[in-house]
Amino acid sequence: MNIEICKRIKQIRKDLNVSQKEFAATIGISQGHLSKIERGEHSPDKPIIMSIAYSYGINPDWLLTGEGEMFRTNDSKNINSGNIINGSNFIIGSNNTGFREKEITDIEKDLIESFRKLPKKKQQYFYHKIKAEALETELKED
Repeated sequence: MNIEICKRIKQIRKDLNVSQKEFAATIGISQGHLSKIERGEHSPDKPIIMSIAYSYGINPDWLLTGEGEMFRTNDSKNINSGNIINGSNFIIGSNNTGFREKEITDIEKDLIESFRKLPKKKQQYFYHKIKAEALETELKED
């Protein structure tokens, strides 16, 4: 187990002034599990690391190695930009250069409708799985 990763996770949470409860909920684990990770009693697995990186715009290299900047700096790939759905026809995203709008596909519409029908716990589970997979794919492309 790499205790330094555990320390960096705690540092992220403290630097962002986020409670353990809120941080744990955002990344899809229990507060108790997060507490054990921060104390170095449990190692964070790959989905947890990817979820932290994706949810909070953290540089995964920094999280894993301590090298580089804590936060991702590439605005065009800022994963913490907060895309929102506006109605059912467009996705609107923001970044430092302003807003952009694009029409969503039928597959995206169907996915959104199906996702909304799921219980909240299932939504949270799939949300974090999709975010982790998307980040992993994006990192492979870099």
